[in-house]
Amino acid sequence: MKKLLLFALMVGMTVCYTSCGSDDDDAEPAGMGNTVVGNTDAQAAHYAIKTNAAPTATTENGQEVSLTGFNVTEYEQAVIEIDVDGAKKYKTYDVTVKDNVYTLYDKNTLVGTVEKVTTHAVSNVELVFKLNVSIEIDGQTVPVQFDGSTAAEETTQTSVSTITSQLTNTWAVERMKLVLEFDDKSKADASTTTQGGDLRPFIDLAKKNGVKINEQDEEDLTRTIESIIIDKGNLFVIKYADGRSDAATWSWTSQKEDSYAIGIKLKDDDMGNKFFNDDSKIAVVFRSGNKINLTMQTRLEDDDCTASLIVNLK
Repeated sequence: MKKLLLFALMVGMTVCYTSCGSDDDDAEPAGMGNTVVGNTDAQAAHYAIKTNAAPTATTENGQEVSLTGFNVTEYEQAVIEIDVDGAKKYKTYDVTVKDNVYTLYDKNTLVGTVEKVTTHAVSNVELVFKLNVSIEIDGQTVPVQFDGSTAAEETTQTSVSTITSQLTNTWAVERMKLVLEFDDKSKADASTTTQGGDLRPFIDLAKKNGVKINEQDEEDLTRTIESIIIDKGNLFVIKYADGRSDAATWSWTSQKEDSYAIGIKLKDDDMGNKFFNDDSKIAVVFRSGNKINLTMQTRLEDDDCTASLIVNLK
């Protein structure tokens, strides 16, 4: 019962933040979220590559890496998965599609192409990679070139529910708010708001209020979120301004009106941060004007505290 009451309070706080903020956008009534069909909706797909057949490349220091996944979202984004000694790295690019050729760009710079060749197998295709990408390995950005082909299993979502289509988009971060609620009621709750996707102000808020921030936490939060991708193939991606991406699978945990919520499962243990992880409960509020709010509530047991990261997306 306590958990149900806590979740209800969380949703109420999200609605309040949407309607009671200082900006004009916050005065909008609840709406339908995203209502725009993506330009690459017809080409959106997930391509799974078997590990033993994955294209490989060798970095400058002689380390072998594998390209194990390729995704195209309905909103002109391509996400590649690279395996580095069992750890998953994700990179997100802008994409255009013509004649089964996906052309990838990083801020208007050509990265390369992925060509889809149809085979006789029902769900299998051949993917031909010609990519020059960069990934982070041990804190260093390393260039990697993939030039070859492989068989892949193609999965597409031909139809989704209306509520899912209103959630899926490549969302830009309008602003964020972190709220810290302490179990000790003699200790005042704390919050701070930041415009855009810069996570750094939350480090200071935590430290000033006695919430433990270790070296890894600080590294995870010394980033700026450029966009959040939620696609109809259940891919959830946080794209950072420095070129890195955290990826997860997502699913609905509640589709009841006024209490929409999703859960996520991160693709690798190194992803996420102190205020966003697999245990976070994520409430969804649909807004008018093709906007939504996500409230990511995370229990911090070591700090006797509950953190709610409210992200306004447009």
